[in-house]
Amino acid sequence: PTYDPFEGLKPAERVKRQEIFYKDNSGIQLSNSEKIKSLKKKAGDLRQMDQLNESGNLPSGVGQLFNVNPDGTLKFTQLATPEAQLYAKLVADQIKGAKDIFGGRVTNFEVDSFVKTFPTLSNSREGRSLINKVVTIKNEIEKLDADALEAVYKTYGSRGIDPTDARRFAEDFKKPQEDALYQRLENLVPEFEKQQELIKIREKIPKGRILVQLTDQRGNKAFYQPLEKDFEELKADYESKGQILERL
Repeated sequence: PTYDPFEGLKPAERVKRQEIFYKDNSGIQLSNSEKIKSLKKKAGDLRQMDQLNESGNLPSGVGQLFNVNPDGTLKFTQLATPEAQLYAKLVADQIKGAKDIFGGRVTNFEVDSFVKTFPTLSNSREGRSLINKVVTIKNEIEKLDADALEAVYKTYGSRGIDPTDARRFAEDFKKPQEDALYQRLENLVPEFEKQQELIKIREKIPKGRILVQLTDQRGNKAFYQPLEKDFEELKADYESKGQILERL
């Protein structure tokens, strides 16, 4: 928008106001630039974590119970697959990244809360996938905010805009894209509710059995609780009939 914060000022007054703007904006710009770098790295880590999750080489079943702590860290790193070790490292990097983004303002309690909203090795494969989607969108929302503010400063310069106006322009600039991202989050609600229901079902499964989903040739789905030791044999048998058996 057309913007002139110096209208009616004498040359000396204009220079003085520019100096004030520069002093106030410099710190904001530096902090915002570092935030963008951290968010870019986080986006790359999340993509890699999703690829590792889809590899099928992360702890599950007995292996997950034996070698994964409740907070998602590994009990015995040397016994884990390379994929699990890398996944755990990426999660640790994200915890450090949270401190980088928020600086000294982040507390240990806030870090613990952050971990609980992040996909870790203590989650199921499908749980990690869903949480990754949510965290990825939230990361995009944060980066959209930072990118919008950077765009404003590129347009007006650090000497040409009041910090309050810079923030206001950034909010207006990002709104259409931000609304679309929040809609994507809302669209994940049914999938999240399904995951919560699956968690409740798993809690009632007898020891030695697992929850699986069978999809027939028409796309109809049904849930079963076969013995874990029979899963691979059952999967091969159903696949020979053109049906899909998936562990949930």
